[in-house]
Amino acid sequence: MSASPQALNTYHPISLYQRLMIETAVRHPPEFIGNLQKIIRLAFRVRPGVPVRTLRRAYDKLVARHDSLRLRFVEVAGDWKAEIRPNHPHGLLVEDLRHLNPTEQETVIRERADQPMSALSPALFEMYLMQCGNGGDVVIMRLQHGIGDGYSAAILLEELMKGVLMMPLGPKPPGHAEFMRIRENGEAHRGQEKDKYWQSKLLPPPKDLNIGRTAKGLPQQSIQTMGDTRRLDHFMSAAHFTRLEMLSKKTGVSPYCYLLAAFAETICAMGSGTEVLLSSMVGRSDKALAGFVGAEAQYLDTRYSVDPTDLAGRAAWFSQQLTEGAEHLPCRVFGNPDHQIAQSYKNAERSLMRFGGNVITPSGKFANSPFKGIFGEAMTGTAFFGSVSFEQVHLPKRSETAYELIIVLNKLDTGLTASLVADKLGYSEPELAEIGEGICHRVEECFEKQRIAQ
Repeated sequence: MSASPQALNTYHPISLYQRLMIETAVRHPPEFIGNLQKIIRLAFRVRPGVPVRTLRRAYDKLVARHDSLRLRFVEVAGDWKAEIRPNHPHGLLVEDLRHLNPTEQETVIRERADQPMSALSPALFEMYLMQCGNGGDVVIMRLQHGIGDGYSAAILLEELMKGVLMMPLGPKPPGHAEFMRIRENGEAHRGQEKDKYWQSKLLPPPKDLNIGRTAKGLPQQSIQTMGDTRRLDHFMSAAHFTRLEMLSKKTGVSPYCYLLAAFAETICAMGSGTEVLLSSMVGRSDKALAGFVGAEAQYLDTRYSVDPTDLAGRAAWFSQQLTEGAEHLPCRVFGNPDHQIAQSYKNAERSLMRFGGNVITPSGKFANSPFKGIFGEAMTGTAFFGSVSFEQVHLPKRSETAYELIIVLNKLDTGLTASLVADKLGYSEPELAEIGEGICHRVEECFEKQRIAQ
């Protein structure tokens, strides 16, 4: 939307990632799958229910405390800016569903959670209180990726719970303007050195793997071609995770690095390749942003070379690359379509959105949260806080990732779980199962080698 004529200092700069969100919103309606995929949606059933007045008070504190929740993107003199409004467009939304039966209630809850939203929607943050009577009330939170990430969602849930219980929230966190000041200063610091580093690491583009969309003759993965996803959960047994943790303890390399190395070795073997570009996410590296709610996460790409004989060595190498790469962030490389790296991959008809890995674990401020255990239990079952219970309401999502194929490691207090999420046209269920089996086989093989070497 275009801004009304006002002084320019009422607007703030935006990040590269936010520009990508806006570009998608300008080109496509909110119903477009690329916009739907960028909505973070969480819902919890709370028993015995939440008084409207109590939740509204907690909600109002959140919105006043985090200015990103009141942010909208506006076009000013041909450029996009962030505007922080004094109030949220509509506040907490309350619906009384007590006259409906449980099946009808579930239908309405899904409809509210699934409503389209894009970076140019009037509200980029929404919260519903769905009053369901004896079944317990359902709280729905919707957050557009342009103003928040998974870490932000965890902060909001923690502070919402604290607000309901009338607990102190702590010092006021940085807002969007402070975040952009930190980000822009960070990008400028050693800017040329970082640029040369990433070019040396990522260029020239590796050969394409003959797997997934490429093997099926489909166009390469992009925002324009992405579609529904399928997932494979729990493909690793408890015994495999025990071996992963034993390997990690022995070598000092995280289970995530072992898992991603096994993933890379597997897809390279299936796709007849020796190299692959893997994308990861890095967030909250600056302590000043520990309490910030916003789209802070950054991409970190790694060009992986295979060694089928030494998974432990490859995992250690990958760990070192993540550490070294994080020292060259933030930068203006990733998410920048005009950068030489992006242009080189485009000219070579290689996608920067093919393969990735993600680890979901409490980090930063949330790592020491007294509510961390409650959220972990609520995500996998039912959590109790005194006489109040919390249970996640499952919200199916058509597209869970913009990448062609990713591996996700969930690291909660209840233990480790791993999932594969893939483009539905590119990967059948048997093909995902084959990838999962390949990962497990390589972990098992590495464990046996390390055990014999003792």
